[in-house]
Amino acid sequence: MKTSSEYRAAAWKEWRAQMSQSSIIILLSMIVGMVSVSALYGSFLWYTTTHSMVAASITLLIAIAVILTVSLLNYFVPVWFLTLVRKQQKWYEVRTSYGRALLTAWVILLPTVVQEAVSMPMNMTNEPSVIMSLVFLAVMPAVVLFIIWWTYAIGTTLPFRVLDHPDRSVFQAIKENIRMMNGYKFQLFCVDFMIMIWPIVGLCVLLLFMAICMVFVVLLNPGTNMIIWLSIGLGLVMLPFVVVYGFIFEPMLYIAHAQFYDDLRAEKELNDR
Repeated sequence: MKTSSEYRAAAWKEWRAQMSQSSIIILLSMIVGMVSVSALYGSFLWYTTTHSMVAASITLLIAIAVILTVSLLNYFVPVWFLTLVRKQQKWYEVRTSYGRALLTAWVILLPTVVQEAVSMPMNMTNEPSVIMSLVFLAVMPAVVLFIIWWTYAIGTTLPFRVLDHPDRSVFQAIKENIRMMNGYKFQLFCVDFMIMIWPIVGLCVLLLFMAICMVFVVLLNPGTNMIIWLSIGLGLVMLPFVVVYGFIFEPMLYIAHAQFYDDLRAEKELNDR
Protein backbone atom coordinates (compact mmCIF):
# COMPACT_ATOMS: atom_id res chain seq x y z
CA MET A 1 0.00 0.00 0.00
CA LYS A 2 1.14 3.52 -0.77
CA THR A 3 1.44 6.29 1.79
CA SER A 4 -1.20 9.02 2.09
CA SER A 5 1.04 11.49 0.27
CA GLU A 6 1.60 9.01 -2.55
CA TYR A 7 -2.14 8.49 -2.96
CA ARG A 8 -2.65 12.24 -3.09
CA ALA A 9 0.04 12.59 -5.76
CA ALA A 10 -1.38 9.64 -7.72
CA ALA A 11 -4.90 11.08 -7.53
CA TRP A 12 -3.65 14.46 -8.75
CA LYS A 13 -1.82 12.82 -11.66
CA GLU A 14 -4.85 10.69 -12.58
CA TRP A 15 -7.20 13.68 -12.33
CA ARG A 16 -5.06 15.68 -14.76
CA ALA A 17 -5.02 12.72 -17.16
CA GLN A 18 -8.80 12.24 -16.89
CA MET A 19 -9.77 15.89 -16.37
CA SER A 20 -12.39 16.13 -19.10
CA GLN A 21 -14.19 12.90 -18.21
CA SER A 22 -14.15 13.58 -14.46
CA SER A 23 -15.56 17.06 -15.12
CA ILE A 24 -18.38 15.55 -17.19
CA ILE A 25 -19.25 13.14 -14.35
CA ILE A 26 -19.28 15.90 -11.72
CA LEU A 27 -21.18 18.31 -13.98
CA LEU A 28 -23.75 15.62 -14.81
CA SER A 29 -24.29 14.79 -11.14
CA MET A 30 -24.59 18.50 -10.26
CA ILE A 31 -27.11 19.17 -13.03
CA VAL A 32 -29.23 16.15 -12.11
CA GLY A 33 -29.12 17.14 -8.44
CA MET A 34 -30.03 20.79 -9.08
CA VAL A 35 -32.85 19.89 -11.48
CA SER A 36 -34.25 17.35 -9.00
CA VAL A 37 -34.17 19.76 -6.05
CA SER A 38 -35.59 22.61 -8.16
CA ALA A 39 -38.46 20.41 -9.36
CA LEU A 40 -39.20 19.35 -5.78
CA TYR A 41 -39.09 22.93 -4.52
CA GLY A 42 -41.33 24.13 -7.36
CA SER A 43 -43.90 21.40 -6.80
CA PHE A 44 -43.92 22.05 -3.05
CA LEU A 45 -44.42 25.77 -3.67
CA TRP A 46 -47.29 24.91 -6.01
CA TYR A 47 -48.88 22.76 -3.31
CA THR A 48 -48.53 25.42 -0.58
CA THR A 49 -50.14 27.94 -2.93
CA THR A 50 -53.05 25.80 -4.17
CA HIS A 51 -53.44 23.03 -1.54
CA SER A 52 -54.91 20.86 -4.28
CA MET A 53 -54.82 17.07 -4.32
CA VAL A 54 -53.23 17.12 -7.76
CA ALA A 55 -50.36 19.30 -6.51
CA ALA A 56 -49.95 17.07 -3.43
CA SER A 57 -49.83 13.91 -5.57
CA ILE A 58 -47.31 15.39 -8.01
CA THR A 59 -45.17 16.69 -5.12
CA LEU A 60 -45.14 13.22 -3.57
CA LEU A 61 -44.17 11.59 -6.87
CA ILE A 62 -41.40 14.15 -7.45
CA ALA A 63 -40.12 13.64 -3.89
CA ILE A 64 -39.90 9.87 -4.48
CA ALA A 65 -38.14 10.46 -7.82
CA VAL A 66 -35.65 12.83 -6.16
CA ILE A 67 -34.88 10.30 -3.40
CA LEU A 68 -34.29 7.55 -5.96
CA THR A 69 -32.17 9.80 -8.19
CA VAL A 70 -29.95 11.11 -5.39
CA SER A 71 -29.58 7.57 -4.03
CA LEU A 72 -28.47 6.22 -7.42
CA LEU A 73 -25.94 9.05 -7.78
CA ASN A 74 -24.41 8.06 -4.44
CA TYR A 75 -23.71 4.66 -5.97
CA PHE A 76 -22.86 5.44 -9.57
CA VAL A 77 -20.56 8.47 -9.15
CA PRO A 78 -17.84 6.57 -7.20
CA VAL A 79 -18.28 3.57 -9.52
CA TRP A 80 -17.81 5.81 -12.57
CA PHE A 81 -14.54 7.10 -11.13
CA LEU A 82 -13.43 3.51 -10.48
CA THR A 83 -13.83 2.80 -14.21
CA LEU A 84 -11.73 5.88 -14.99
CA VAL A 85 -8.95 4.56 -12.77
CA ARG A 86 -9.08 1.03 -14.20
CA LYS A 87 -9.42 2.15 -17.85
CA GLN A 88 -11.11 -1.16 -18.70
CA GLN A 89 -14.31 0.31 -20.12
CA LYS A 90 -16.07 3.64 -20.60
CA TRP A 91 -17.58 4.99 -17.41
CA TYR A 92 -21.03 5.34 -19.00
CA GLU A 93 -20.98 1.65 -19.98
CA VAL A 94 -21.19 0.48 -16.35
CA ARG A 95 -24.16 -1.82 -15.80
CA THR A 96 -25.57 -2.63 -12.37
CA SER A 97 -28.95 -3.76 -11.14
CA TYR A 98 -30.81 -0.66 -9.99
CA GLY A 99 -32.10 -2.62 -7.02
CA ARG A 100 -28.55 -3.44 -5.86
CA ALA A 101 -27.47 0.14 -6.55
CA LEU A 102 -30.32 1.58 -4.48
CA LEU A 103 -29.75 -0.82 -1.59
CA THR A 104 -26.03 -0.01 -1.61
CA ALA A 105 -26.74 3.72 -1.65
CA TRP A 106 -29.17 3.45 1.25
CA VAL A 107 -26.60 1.49 3.25
CA ILE A 108 -24.08 4.27 2.58
CA LEU A 109 -26.60 6.93 3.66
CA LEU A 110 -27.60 5.11 6.88
CA PRO A 111 -25.37 7.31 9.13
CA THR A 112 -27.12 10.42 7.76
CA VAL A 113 -30.49 8.90 8.69
CA VAL A 114 -29.21 8.10 12.19
CA GLN A 115 -27.87 11.63 12.63
CA GLU A 116 -31.17 13.18 11.53
CA ALA A 117 -33.13 10.86 13.81
CA VAL A 118 -31.01 11.86 16.81
CA SER A 119 -31.14 15.57 15.95
CA MET A 120 -34.87 15.68 15.11
CA PRO A 121 -36.17 16.10 18.70
CA MET A 122 -33.81 19.05 19.23
CA ASN A 123 -34.65 20.64 15.88
CA MET A 124 -38.41 20.36 16.48
CA THR A 125 -38.24 21.94 19.95
CA ASN A 126 -37.96 25.72 20.29
CA GLU A 127 -36.76 25.53 23.89
CA PRO A 128 -35.39 22.05 24.65
CA SER A 129 -35.37 21.00 28.26
CA VAL A 130 -32.17 20.50 30.23
CA ILE A 131 -32.67 16.72 30.23
CA MET A 132 -33.19 16.64 26.45
CA SER A 133 -30.06 18.76 25.92
CA LEU A 134 -27.99 16.52 28.20
CA VAL A 135 -29.21 13.38 26.44
CA PHE A 136 -28.40 14.94 23.06
CA LEU A 137 -24.89 15.93 24.19
CA ALA A 138 -24.33 12.43 25.61
CA VAL A 139 -25.53 10.63 22.48
CA MET A 140 -23.94 12.80 19.78
CA PRO A 141 -20.29 11.75 20.41
CA ALA A 142 -21.31 8.11 19.93
CA VAL A 143 -23.23 9.06 16.76
CA VAL A 144 -20.19 10.92 15.39
CA LEU A 145 -17.92 7.94 16.09
CA PHE A 146 -20.46 5.63 14.44
CA ILE A 147 -20.59 7.86 11.34
CA ILE A 148 -16.79 7.91 11.06
CA TRP A 149 -16.53 4.14 11.51
CA TRP A 150 -19.35 3.43 9.03
CA THR A 151 -17.87 5.81 6.44
CA TYR A 152 -14.45 4.16 6.38
CA ALA A 153 -15.47 0.56 7.13
CA ILE A 154 -18.34 0.41 4.65
CA GLY A 155 -19.50 3.58 2.91
CA THR A 156 -16.41 4.70 1.03
CA THR A 157 -15.52 1.46 -0.75
CA LEU A 158 -18.79 -0.55 -0.69
CA PRO A 159 -19.93 0.51 -4.22
CA PHE A 160 -16.67 -0.85 -5.64
CA ARG A 161 -17.13 -4.25 -4.00
CA VAL A 162 -20.79 -4.48 -5.04
CA LEU A 163 -19.75 -3.75 -8.62
CA ASP A 164 -16.93 -6.32 -8.54
CA HIS A 165 -19.10 -9.11 -7.14
CA PRO A 166 -22.49 -9.08 -8.90
CA ASP A 167 -23.00 -12.72 -7.88
CA ARG A 168 -23.04 -11.85 -4.18
CA SER A 169 -25.70 -10.03 -2.21
CA VAL A 170 -25.17 -6.52 -0.91
CA PHE A 171 -25.14 -7.83 2.66
CA GLN A 172 -22.36 -10.29 1.80
CA ALA A 173 -20.47 -7.39 0.23
CA ILE A 174 -20.88 -5.41 3.45
CA LYS A 175 -19.38 -8.23 5.55
CA GLU A 176 -16.49 -8.69 3.12
CA ASN A 177 -15.88 -4.95 2.98
CA ILE A 178 -15.72 -4.68 6.77
CA ARG A 179 -13.16 -7.51 6.87
CA MET A 180 -11.15 -5.94 4.06
CA MET A 181 -11.03 -2.52 5.75
CA ASN A 182 -10.05 -3.97 9.13
CA GLY A 183 -6.81 -2.22 10.06
CA TYR A 184 -6.94 0.17 7.07
CA LYS A 185 -9.69 2.61 8.04
CA PHE A 186 -7.32 5.14 9.59
CA GLN A 187 -5.02 4.98 6.57
CA LEU A 188 -7.94 5.80 4.27
CA PHE A 189 -8.90 8.64 6.60
CA CYS A 190 -5.34 10.00 6.29
CA VAL A 191 -5.66 9.84 2.49
CA ASP A 192 -8.81 11.96 2.68
CA PHE A 193 -7.12 14.39 5.08
CA MET A 194 -4.09 14.83 2.82
CA ILE A 195 -6.38 15.76 -0.08
CA MET A 196 -8.85 17.88 1.91
CA ILE A 197 -6.16 19.93 3.66
CA TRP A 198 -5.64 21.90 0.43
CA PRO A 199 -9.20 23.24 0.06
CA ILE A 200 -9.51 23.75 3.84
CA VAL A 201 -6.41 25.95 3.92
CA GLY A 202 -7.54 27.74 0.77
CA LEU A 203 -10.97 28.45 2.26
CA CYS A 204 -9.39 29.77 5.47
CA VAL A 205 -7.17 32.12 3.45
CA LEU A 206 -10.16 33.37 1.43
CA LEU A 207 -12.21 33.96 4.59
CA LEU A 208 -9.30 35.79 6.21
CA PHE A 209 -8.94 37.99 3.13
CA MET A 210 -12.69 38.68 3.19
CA ALA A 211 -12.52 39.64 6.89
CA ILE A 212 -9.66 42.08 6.21
CA CYS A 213 -11.64 43.64 3.35
CA MET A 214 -14.69 43.96 5.61
CA VAL A 215 -12.63 45.80 8.20
CA PHE A 216 -11.46 48.29 5.56
CA VAL A 217 -15.05 48.75 4.36
CA VAL A 218 -16.22 49.54 7.90
CA LEU A 219 -13.33 51.93 8.53
CA LEU A 220 -13.81 53.80 5.24
CA ASN A 221 -17.62 53.79 5.36
CA PRO A 222 -18.87 53.97 8.95
CA GLY A 223 -22.50 52.96 9.30
CA THR A 224 -22.47 50.81 6.18
CA ASN A 225 -24.92 47.90 5.96
CA MET A 226 -22.77 44.97 7.06
CA ILE A 227 -25.36 42.34 6.09
CA ILE A 228 -25.23 43.34 2.41
CA TRP A 229 -21.44 43.44 2.32
CA LEU A 230 -21.19 40.16 4.22
CA SER A 231 -23.54 38.49 1.72
CA ILE A 232 -21.51 39.85 -1.21
CA GLY A 233 -18.24 38.77 0.41
CA LEU A 234 -19.45 35.26 1.16
CA GLY A 235 -20.78 34.94 -2.38
CA LEU A 236 -17.45 36.03 -3.88
CA VAL A 237 -15.57 33.61 -1.60
CA MET A 238 -17.83 30.56 -1.76
CA LEU A 239 -18.52 30.54 -5.51
CA PRO A 240 -14.90 29.95 -6.60
CA PHE A 241 -14.37 27.59 -3.66
CA VAL A 242 -17.37 25.43 -4.62
CA VAL A 243 -16.27 25.35 -8.27
CA VAL A 244 -12.66 24.45 -7.44
CA TYR A 245 -13.68 21.87 -4.84
CA GLY A 246 -16.36 20.32 -7.05
CA PHE A 247 -14.22 19.97 -10.17
CA ILE A 248 -10.78 19.28 -8.65
CA PHE A 249 -10.78 18.00 -5.09
CA GLU A 250 -13.99 15.98 -5.10
CA PRO A 251 -12.85 14.00 -8.18
CA MET A 252 -9.46 13.54 -6.52
CA LEU A 253 -11.19 12.01 -3.49
CA TYR A 254 -13.13 9.56 -5.65
CA ILE A 255 -9.99 8.67 -7.62
CA ALA A 256 -7.95 8.16 -4.43
CA HIS A 257 -10.68 5.93 -2.97
CA ALA A 258 -10.72 3.81 -6.15
CA GLN A 259 -6.92 3.50 -6.18
CA PHE A 260 -6.88 2.63 -2.46
CA TYR A 261 -9.57 -0.03 -2.97
CA ASP A 262 -7.79 -1.63 -5.93
CA ASP A 263 -4.46 -1.73 -4.08
CA LEU A 264 -6.01 -3.14 -0.90
CA ARG A 265 -8.03 -5.74 -2.80
CA ALA A 266 -4.91 -6.90 -4.67
CA GLU A 267 -2.96 -7.09 -1.41
CA LYS A 268 -5.71 -9.10 0.33
CA GLU A 269 -6.00 -11.51 -2.60
CA LEU A 270 -2.23 -12.00 -2.62
CA ASN A 271 -2.18 -12.73 1.13
CA ASP A 272 -5.06 -15.20 0.80
CA ARG A 273 -3.17 -17.36 -1.70
